Amino acid sequence: MKYRRFGRTDWQVSEVGYGMWGMAGWTASDDAQSAKSLDLAVENGVNFFDTAWGYGEGHSEELLGELVKRHPSKKLYTVSKFHQKTSNGLQNLNMLLRILILQNILWNTPIRL
Repeated sequence: MKYRRFGRTDWQVSEVGYGMWGMAGWTASDDAQSAKSLDLAVENGVNFFDTAWGYGEGHSEELLGELVKRHPSKKLYTVSKFHQKTSNGLQNLNMLLRILILQNILWNTPIRL
């Protein structure tokens, strides 16, 4: 696997990322098969995973959390997205901060704004 520096950080992120869109409750999606696929990706050097709350209302993020727990010695990088239909900007900021704090707790990733 080839790696690249992520922005101005010292993170070495795999050139191949894993998009988790199809793992979260789609027709014929299977959690056991998804777990095997994710483990195989990690074994082959993938360390960048893309998910979103909208992928099964958080189910893909749960699968990703389980992956991180199964590979505690690996440095895995995650990106998550959310969309909340609201006119209240403070509510959106609150949701963003909750996600950043969750990622800090689960994946020991420092919060840098």
